Amino acid sequence: TITAANSRRASTTPTALPKGWEATTIQRAQREARAWVDQRIEEHLVAGESFGFESTYSGRSRPDVVRRAHGLGYDVQAIFIGTRDVSINIDRVAMRVRQRTGHDVPVEELARLR
Repeated sequence: TITAANSRRASTTPTALPKGWEATTIQRAQREARAWVDQRIEEHLVAGESFGFESTYSGRSRPDVVRRAHGLGYDVQAIFIGTRDVSINIDRVAMRVRQRTGHDVPVEELARLR
């Protein structure tokens, strides 16, 4: 959760996606969803609103958001949920890709997070 002093709470949850939002491919849907969330985060930062988001931190952009928010005076709270073995994460990602319920994360990125 990233909290601004004296602000109202905002939401960047996927349930708030605009009506009619659709994509023809999983990859396109992932890009569109990422762009949508990135835009909401930017709007909240500019407006000084509190917000939250989830991330695997497998990429480099979310830590940058946290650093930026902290630099803007936000109180940043992070909750890390990990597993005891990277193979659990690899299996979980493979399952969600097979089921078409989530995006792929390269094994190298998952292993980097140990």
